[in-house]
Amino acid sequence: MEFLKSAFTSTLRAIALVVAMHLPVGASAASQEIRDAAQGRAAALLKNADYAGLESLVASIKAKGYRLDDTNTELSAFYRAFSLQKGAGKDRWGKRREDLEKWAAAVPESSAARTALADWWTDYAWEARGYGWASTVTEEGWKQMSDRLDKAEEVLTSIDANKVDDPEYFRIWLTVALGQSWSFSQMNRYFEKGAAVAREYYPLYNSKGYFLLPKWRGDHDDLETFAADAADHFPDAQGDLLYAGLIQLKAQDFGDEFFDDSMADYDRVRRGFEFGMKSNDKHTRFRALSSLCHLAARKGDNETATRLFLELGPRYNPDYFGREREFVRLRNRSGAGAKIAAARALERSGSLKEAEETYGSFTGDPSTNPWLEMFYLKHGMKEKYQAITVHSDLDLDPATAHADDLCGTARIAPLVGEWKLAAEAAKRFDTMRPWNLTGRATLFLCAARGRDTAQTAALLKSFLEYKSDRPAYKTAQAVLGGTTSWKMAADDLKACDGYNQQAGLTIAACYIAQGKQALARNVLETMLARSEDSPVYYAIYESLLYGSLAPLLETSSSSRNR
Repeated sequence: MEFLKSAFTSTLRAIALVVAMHLPVGASAASQEIRDAAQGRAAALLKNADYAGLESLVASIKAKGYRLDDTNTELSAFYRAFSLQKGAGKDRWGKRREDLEKWAAAVPESSAARTALADWWTDYAWEARGYGWASTVTEEGWKQMSDRLDKAEEVLTSIDANKVDDPEYFRIWLTVALGQSWSFSQMNRYFEKGAAVAREYYPLYNSKGYFLLPKWRGDHDDLETFAADAADHFPDAQGDLLYAGLIQLKAQDFGDEFFDDSMADYDRVRRGFEFGMKSNDKHTRFRALSSLCHLAARKGDNETATRLFLELGPRYNPDYFGREREFVRLRNRSGAGAKIAAARALERSGSLKEAEETYGSFTGDPSTNPWLEMFYLKHGMKEKYQAITVHSDLDLDPATAHADDLCGTARIAPLVGEWKLAAEAAKRFDTMRPWNLTGRATLFLCAARGRDTAQTAALLKSFLEYKSDRPAYKTAQAVLGGTTSWKMAADDLKACDGYNQQAGLTIAACYIAQGKQALARNVLETMLARSEDSPVYYAIYESLLYGSLAPLLETSSSSRNR
């Protein structure tokens, strides 16, 4: 119990999901569309009590096999379908458990049903603990957490592990092992069983690596030793990729001295992540790029770090760099910060040609240059933007596009003057995901451009009536509803994650549409200063203040500041 109190300072769910954040997925790994489809279908099958369908789906997923470079697997997505968000409420937790228990009862030999139910118990254990620091957990919270982990173990032992062919079953054993403070040998027994079932299932290696971190159950060099031994069992590139991901797990908890005090092989880490950066998927490539950039900067490999910071662009991932100020410190120390500042100074002075040339020099390939891409967007240079963009958000059919693609189009289309496309994408996206304000903000901008006061009023009414538990959205509703001022609310949006950026842009866009230009400018200037970690929002704010969208802010013949 004392170990739980001192060590469990991040969520059990994070142990499972950290898989998707620390090792880049290969080009042939499960795509986001495939994962989304598996997760959505599994959720629907459980809701309809179609247990034969669930068994068929998981069997088909397992039959595809696994790749060591696939960190966010389709199998993981299948089980995520049964998870609940924190604070879901006692009734929802109970209903989900009931649904999973019915599945397990209907198919007594099903390892998938028991894996899902055990996963539910580990999630429910964390719900009892709460999501704050260990010092905030009550004695009752610790007791309930321990009892629920015991329940997860009971579910897992209700079937013969020797007959299970599902690696997620064994990954959950490793989660229980961590939570119950097992010995290394106890934990490793289940790791070996899982690896025998699926030698190339990366989540197993990630979970064992997590167990071996010094802040959990490992000694000083345990993780490095495991990483080297595991990687040596695979071909060079694959092994290097595995090694890099496992070392990253530990390196993120240490400072600049990590490679000086560790037996980790930096050259092997670099080779692994450089291999991962060859992925054709921009999201997975970004993970590899962030990892190597962070570790190169910590190592003092300034040549590599500068190159990668310039290719990384303004967006940073706090899972690798921590606070934004640490990201900026490392970027400045590498030498990349001075190059970026020089380009920005040229841009702000109006020397756009010189700024474009300077941004263009940041990478050898314009298609991997986010600074140049953002420059073109801010200044409405559609042709140049499309020329360097491999997969343009402007080339989709809003009637059939995936919601994620619609979101990108709704944000980018206004920047390059594609207002019809922007409105179509934003309207459909808002219908599909009303809990995401991207569509609503774009529709406000469209109304502002058309000086459509009736549309503005309708959008504002729908937004104020929307029920949401997100603090950022409630803040935006309070501002636009007149119950608080932007000055009072600005601090509530200081931590600018995606929801806060959406909320800030929605406030500003609504003010523009209402003709409250001075208020809108105040909001935009505040949000711009906090948005470097969100390059698309940064581009939108700069475009509204200084670039292609500035006329929306400067002119409105039928409106008045109020």
